[in-house]
Amino acid sequence: MLFSIITPVYNASKYLKDTISCMLSQTFTDWEWICVDDGSIDDSLIILQEASKLDSRIRIIHQKNEGVSNARNTALKAAQGEWLAFLDADDCVSPDWLKNYAEAISEEVDIVFQGAEVINEKRKETYQLPSSELSITETVFLWQDKYHHMGSAWSKSVRRSTIADNNISFVESINNFEDWVFLITVLCSAKFCKTIQQTEYIYNRPNSILTAKGKSRRSAEATYAIATEWYKAMQPLKIKSLTAYNKLLEYNSLLQIQTIMETYRRKDISKQQRISLLKEIAKYDFIPTKCKLSQKVTNLLFLRKCLNLSDLVLRFWRLA
Repeated sequence: MLFSIITPVYNASKYLKDTISCMLSQTFTDWEWICVDDGSIDDSLIILQEASKLDSRIRIIHQKNEGVSNARNTALKAAQGEWLAFLDADDCVSPDWLKNYAEAISEEVDIVFQGAEVINEKRKETYQLPSSELSITETVFLWQDKYHHMGSAWSKSVRRSTIADNNISFVESINNFEDWVFLITVLCSAKFCKTIQQTEYIYNRPNSILTAKGKSRRSAEATYAIATEWYKAMQPLKIKSLTAYNKLLEYNSLLQIQTIMETYRRKDISKQQRISLLKEIAKYDFIPTKCKLSQKVTNLLFLRKCLNLSDLVLRFWRLA
């Protein structure tokens, strides 16, 4: 079997019939579709069960609500295909979506990226990538500098052995950027990547349901968790490609500063907690390239070797 398609499902009954129709219309037919019902309380599971009666390639796993990353990890463990692809339950794909991936894969490549048609509330945008074979460093620069959607799970197909052999999974402790952290981890183990010009994925941005657990606004704690997991994931790149590491560090540094700024906006965080946070962030590498003026000022006031003074100055500045 060539492809395992992974779909986390949570209360997606409004969209599932269209998604199922898209999958059953694929011109490439060597696939299994693993749908993980993540504790839906609508008719999602019933719709999936009816579809699986019509096509045995549709596999259903039912679990209590654990969140999108857990649901994807459940599917990763169950997958049997040589390659993995990701489809969200509220999105669609054109008939040649899998065919394009199948024609692009080669022995040297571990990740294939494909563009998308992105449907917004008022307009439709096309995310089209250049057609190219890329090193890991080239892939990181293309992603970080130009095509941010490459970080989304739905934008790619990944060789399953790259995932399985390196025990790679989605981080379940964060609720944003988990697919970006996943890609960083995969890139650390991949050899080469490929981008193709086709845009057969149809991303319905206004829907964006996935799974419900843990959805909240970005607090200081949430931003710090993202920064931490991102930082840990990219450490192997220091050896593999320092240039790629530094490029990823640009955005991670922005998350570090955002964490500090959000922390010092709040009055419910004690001095001991603030100092502890500063102590941890002071251990991280830092590049201020993407920081705006207020963020650069915050960084200047973050005296990494004088944390008590740093706390005093930052607190005065944020409260002034």
